[in-house]
Amino acid sequence: MTTATSSSSTCTLDIGGMTCASCVRHVEKALSRIDGVDSAEVNLATEAATVSFDPQAAGLSELTAAVAAAGYIATPRHAATPATPPAPSRRRATTRTRRPRPTPRMTRSCETSSASGRSP
Repeated sequence: MTTATSSSSTCTLDIGGMTCASCVRHVEKALSRIDGVDSAEVNLATEAATVSFDPQAAGLSELTAAVAAAGYIATPRHAATPATPPAPSRRRATTRTRRPRPTPRMTRSCETSSASGRSP
């Protein structure tokens, strides 16, 4: 997704291959070193980088190339279209409860108690 303003753009890149906070910092440094990049913020949990840059000085190809040179995978994220909700199912929802199978321990204690005449 790319958002254009008067002289700067913001884009979101999906980043692959990050495993820790050190990876995040490495990707941020790689993006920040590009001429025209104002800021780069990387989120490890969402595996995404939000980059604010001047489109006259840098483009998406330079951003993805810098991330690739750092050893990670970057793909531009496109604006998501709203998903249509699934049609309601006409089948009746049923929930079945199963009786738990006896574990070997339960079976042994029942057999032992019945053989000795004691109740469990």
